[in-house]
Amino acid sequence: MHYPPVLVVEDNATTREVLKARFLSKSIPCVEAADGFTAMRLLRQQSFSLVLLDIVMPGMDGLELLRWMTINGIKTPVVAMSGSLMCSGINYAQMAQELGAFWGISKPVSDDDIAEMESLRVPAMQSALRAAH
Repeated sequence: MHYPPVLVVEDNATTREVLKARFLSKSIPCVEAADGFTAMRLLRQQSFSLVLLDIVMPGMDGLELLRWMTINGIKTPVVAMSGSLMCSGINYAQMAQELGAFWGISKPVSDDDIAEMESLRVPAMQSALRAAH
């Protein structure tokens, strides 16, 4: 079955390229955005099967983009990621989930994370995966 591409939103160019290559190696089409504003424009223009979203970015951060997606009724599944999901007593993963992300993961993204995200692209799997996290 054919699904829309994954949108990778990550400000670090090297990390973005590595993630894109990992998705492409599994024959998963991927579109990149270097910041929240670019992601917002892309989300207005086309459909995605999944958004892999860096939480901490300059300009519009991942939490702001999640809020915007919710306000605008964009229901694309989101997996939030960060180099540290807990920082200065702030639990970024929990905040992202409260804003609608399916779950939060730490960088670097593992092969198991990619496999779970691949399953999340299938709408029938979304509720089961949400319950597991």
